[in-house]
Amino acid sequence: MVVANAANPSGHILSSIVAFGPGGIGLRPLTLANLTHYLERADYLTFTGHGGWSHLALDSETWLRPSDIPELSSIVVTTGSCNTFRLWKEGSLALTFVDQGAAAYAGFAYSPNEGYLLGEFYGAPLRYAWPGFPVGHVIQVQNKGTVLGFASFPYYYLLGDPRIALQSEPPYELVADSVDGTSRTLSYSGAPEGFIPVRIAGGAGYGFVDVPGVASASERDPFYNARLQTADIGEDKLVLFEHGGGDFIIRLEQQPSLPWLVSDVLSDSLDHTLVYLPQTGGDLVALFLGGLAWLTILRVARRAGGARPRLLASAGAGVVLAALHGAYVWARLDDVTITSKSVEFSLAAVAGTFLVAGAGAFVFLSARSWRGKGLALIMGTMVTWAAIFFSLAMVAGVNHIVFGPQLGVGLYNHALAILPLPALLTQCGVLLVCYSLSSRVAARLGKRRIQAPTTD
Repeated sequence: MVVANAANPSGHILSSIVAFGPGGIGLRPLTLANLTHYLERADYLTFTGHGGWSHLALDSETWLRPSDIPELSSIVVTTGSCNTFRLWKEGSLALTFVDQGAAAYAGFAYSPNEGYLLGEFYGAPLRYAWPGFPVGHVIQVQNKGTVLGFASFPYYYLLGDPRIALQSEPPYELVADSVDGTSRTLSYSGAPEGFIPVRIAGGAGYGFVDVPGVASASERDPFYNARLQTADIGEDKLVLFEHGGGDFIIRLEQQPSLPWLVSDVLSDSLDHTLVYLPQTGGDLVALFLGGLAWLTILRVARRAGGARPRLLASAGAGVVLAALHGAYVWARLDDVTITSKSVEFSLAAVAGTFLVAGAGAFVFLSARSWRGKGLALIMGTMVTWAAIFFSLAMVAGVNHIVFGPQLGVGLYNHALAILPLPALLTQCGVLLVCYSLSSRVAARLGKRRIQAPTTD
């Protein structure tokens, strides 16, 4: 099995080829020679990077074209690239792979939003496909994830026999299966590391799946989950999840509890807004908008006397809110499931929160009406507002101008514009409390300044 990734700065993905074999794991640079070498020898290869109907882009100057594809054995090839599943195009990359001997090829017919394909980058989700959960079912589960993440309809397709299985039997052993009222608990042993495909006989009647230590998912989930996806096939439930290896437990419930639904939506929203968006450029937006706001505030403060207490209280509010942001990111780094991209702590994002939240605090402390205080809350959350409006505008524009006339339907949904809304409401609540406390601090500082003795 081989995983090939082109560089992806926003996901902290380095360009490389990782080969998994009996002798261990081999790491090679992503070159055209290395890629064609492994295409000839691997039984399963995944590629993530830019692409088109007639190429895969290894970097800005190196492309794999149909003429570069060697004679293949019965390899299964999957890609997360744009537009590679264009069977109607002359010189189609997908058709060439199959013509050269590949058993199957999976790819997107149109442009995806990277980071919302289950197992993308290093997961290799087809690796443990078995006859009860073959390659076609894995693609089906992955498609469900893309619809939760960005797509208006599924357009991640498989060219080849969907019954192909890379393993002859399940990569685990069922050791216990018990039912208690509306709950069902299944215990398994002997699973390897990676994405594990589990078929649960009679599990379709359960709408909630919990894999302790991994993640939980509901049929009512509104957003993408990078570690766990499910689908129903007849009376059975398919569960595909990321596993560290060894024993595992799957708990089924007919429906999720209301507290779980609320906490799941809120954590997804906060993770997306506070952890993921900053590394896609949100940190730079925060630094720019916050810096611009403070330049304006300092200029106004110089002209108007008596602004020092408000400036100090605003800076204090910015420090507190930046610390809360940093603490949340630090606590959630290992638990983020809203994207398949890697996430990292961004000091620039925390600094941006200090600037933006502090600027909002100054406007709040200077406001004399509820309208002014409302404007302060908008200013303190303007990075989130910017993300929402940018996503709405981009999706509406691309759907209307590009894909509407071409397909008769929009290609992308508005999940990524809706996703920040719970976080936005939470941010407004936290800012309102913090700004209200800051007003008391500013009032005390103002009194001390008035009461301080002066000397001639």
